[in-house]
Amino acid sequence: MKYLELPRHKLIIGPKQPAKGFLKTVSHKVDFVFENGVTDSMVVDSIERKSMDVVVIIPYFYNFITGKLFIYLKSCIRPALVTRKYIRQSAEHGQGNIWELPAGLIEPEEYNLTGVYQAAQRELEEEIGFKQPDGSFQFCGKSYYANVGMMAEQIFILKTAVDPKTIQIPTEDGSPLEKYSKIISITLDDALYYIDRGEIVDSKTILALYRFKISMGNK
Repeated sequence: MKYLELPRHKLIIGPKQPAKGFLKTVSHKVDFVFENGVTDSMVVDSIERKSMDVVVIIPYFYNFITGKLFIYLKSCIRPALVTRKYIRQSAEHGQGNIWELPAGLIEPEEYNLTGVYQAAQRELEEEIGFKQPDGSFQFCGKSYYANVGMMAEQIFILKTAVDPKTIQIPTEDGSPLEKYSKIISITLDDALYYIDRGEIVDSKTILALYRFKISMGNK
């Protein structure tokens, strides 16, 4: 099977800049009181941001001719993969580009069930181009925490059945990170194959696709 070809965008990394405040490192002195009565303490660092939680969306459709289940992925520019100096950048990894499911931040005012659905609608339209109606999203398993050693980011996975004929140009969020993304639809089986082959490396995408496979059963 051929490789998934990423866009060949090039990132030119300049010198380090002062932090702009999107992410904030905080330190807390933590006192530990263990159940056996022993106590200890240490200073613990963690990362905070205004919008702590994330929604991941699985847009899918059936091809009734082939009987195959398809999902949509998009290429994402991740500069951290280039700024981390000892990661070897290769042509097939597109110099900071990786494949991901559409995802985005849940705003503080959306920290409720309705808000999670609203965030999913917004991010799917921004990143893939589907404008889904209310009530078309379903949770795909329970929420989870991906980086508990650094931050309490909670991730919610939602799936939604889309009509490929209704896809439009993504609205994007206005940042260079979402410009000129490549959007593809591939079968779920192929996506899982590309995970095993190391071409889909984003952890939230990997977990979401395996959760999705379980949720869809034998369909």
